[in-house]
Amino acid sequence: MLELVLWFRRPAVQQTILAIIGGIFVGGFIVLKPTEREVLRVVPRPTSPPSDVRPGGLQKGVAKTYSGSVKQAAVKLGAHAARQEAESKRMGRLVREEVALVSPPPLPSHLTAEWMEAHRADVALAGSCIDQNSARKGEEVEDPSNEESPELCQARCRCLEGCAFFTYWPDGHCHAQKESSIPFTAVGAKSGPGVCGEGEAGSDGEEAEELLEVDVDIQPVDPGPLLYVYDLPERFRNGGKDPDCWTEDCIFGGPPETVHGIEIWSSNQFHMPRQVYHRFLKSSRRTRNVEEAEVFLIPAYTFKPDEKTQCADNQDLFDTLYQLNPLLKQKSWATEKGPRHLFVDARGWETCNYVWELKHPFRLFHRINIELNGMLPTGPEDWTDRKPFIWYQFPYPAVYHGHPDAVPAKLRKRGPAKYLWSFAGTGRGLAGHLRQLLMKQCTKCNSCSKQTSLKEVSGELHEFTTRDMTVEPSDYARLSDLKLHSTFCVEPPGDTVTRKSLIDSMVLGCIPVIFAHQELDMFEAFFTAEEFAAAILYVPEVRILGKTGKVSVFGKGPAGRKKKMLQSLYPNEAEVFNALDDPSEQTREQNMRELYAKAEKMSTILGSVSAADIRRKQDALAQIAPRMVLSTDDSGRDALRILLDRIVSEDKLARKRSKESNM
Repeated sequence: MLELVLWFRRPAVQQTILAIIGGIFVGGFIVLKPTEREVLRVVPRPTSPPSDVRPGGLQKGVAKTYSGSVKQAAVKLGAHAARQEAESKRMGRLVREEVALVSPPPLPSHLTAEWMEAHRADVALAGSCIDQNSARKGEEVEDPSNEESPELCQARCRCLEGCAFFTYWPDGHCHAQKESSIPFTAVGAKSGPGVCGEGEAGSDGEEAEELLEVDVDIQPVDPGPLLYVYDLPERFRNGGKDPDCWTEDCIFGGPPETVHGIEIWSSNQFHMPRQVYHRFLKSSRRTRNVEEAEVFLIPAYTFKPDEKTQCADNQDLFDTLYQLNPLLKQKSWATEKGPRHLFVDARGWETCNYVWELKHPFRLFHRINIELNGMLPTGPEDWTDRKPFIWYQFPYPAVYHGHPDAVPAKLRKRGPAKYLWSFAGTGRGLAGHLRQLLMKQCTKCNSCSKQTSLKEVSGELHEFTTRDMTVEPSDYARLSDLKLHSTFCVEPPGDTVTRKSLIDSMVLGCIPVIFAHQELDMFEAFFTAEEFAAAILYVPEVRILGKTGKVSVFGKGPAGRKKKMLQSLYPNEAEVFNALDDPSEQTREQNMRELYAKAEKMSTILGSVSAADIRRKQDALAQIAPRMVLSTDDSGRDALRILLDRIVSEDKLARKRSKESNM
């Protein structure tokens, strides 16, 4: 009796008994813990091939037949086999003819050192949550797929509803399994959860201090240029129907809501001219002395050019400016101070005629609007090239109007967020097919979230009201919460090539994913194309659509003269700009489809970005995001202050451009 007790106390005996018991719960297939590169497997006598085991998978490499008994086999592999045999004899329980010693399958041919180097970002993202020599058994959420790496298999699981775990086999088969699946040891296989740990994924209960750093470093700014506002009558603003409300809440879409400690404003993108006008009126640098002023604002605008809110008549506007400031008629003064004048237009298309005026001195005036190229497939250069004036794209008003040094992108903690990516918007627009595909992929992906029930913003006058405090939360609050919890925010084109959501993502610290190359050098007044490239991810539209998807006018737009510059900034997509370097739209589209014949999933692309690269892009975004902020006052160096400084410094450039233009 004592000998029997001592026999049961042996570790080897206990491990074997536990393995046998565990094997009962995984359908009778028992795999003992492997030692180094060899494994001892104990297999029952099946009468037919097990239906729940994939051929070539779990039992691959085991000497067996399915004719009614397991083929008797014993392979002696040096000292290890001798030790296993001696242990088996002592245990007296393992039948020799039912034992097979096998080496793990060889590394698949595609998993070379070069392949691993190319996919090091995948490995970095996966971290330590992928278990080696491990598989799972249980119900799958859909049929297996073939993937190049366990990391891509994990990314697939992240995007399948109901997938909690994955198993990746050496032959590339990827199994997406439910939470009820059971783990077991299998040489060469790899398995793990769809998302690596709570620390990376985040949690629903995050508080403001968990999202943002509390320390804010407010930098002092010099006073800035003296500002002059032409006292134009109301008929020059929204056809005389400009709202008679001049509180901050009316101007910027308040009162603001608090989302994770951040003031979020329901700001209408088409009201940007009125916001600039408001800043000039309340600025501590405003002067009523036209001779000492350094920058001059012409407050003429309309939110939506139509019969109700018509653009100002050109001649009426210019005659009124001459009356208010007779110095404009003096050629010397007008030539010197003309470049310091500023036209502000609301839209990226349907701009008012007077901003295109080519007569002196109006051709010298600076121009801004919220989008330079509107619906042009060529990019900003066709909007402004060879024109006699300087015209900049000004940032869409974002949900944040606070101090630029306290912009959430600077304070947001670095690293992956709760969601890998998110989409905010609808399926309409010139790139509607791309939008619909992204929405569909996001719906099926556990690591993606979206907001698609957002109210359309058109610039109508009735939209110019304070926010209803009885309605909680607003669209903008929900959108902001989404972006604050997302690592990447996809920003496909809409009615035009860019959108307000891009600026919202930037200020909230969500890395923008750009699909149109026309956007890559838009904001030249505020940062360089190099700075933008460091902060965003460029994914050509056709890469998502594949060979058969409907490509938008932007997706096949010509690369233009900036081809070499874009290739240097986006070397991984250099062939894209070669494909777009053709005068024929049909040829460009064909080139792009051949380049990306097979569509890729957004989650797979984003899942391959390493945590280190994510942090680098977040740091780069924190550097440029303050320059996208339009604050409620002039206490910081925001987008308006940057613009004013440029206007003051560009006198010679403006006069040179006016002189060299043939228009």
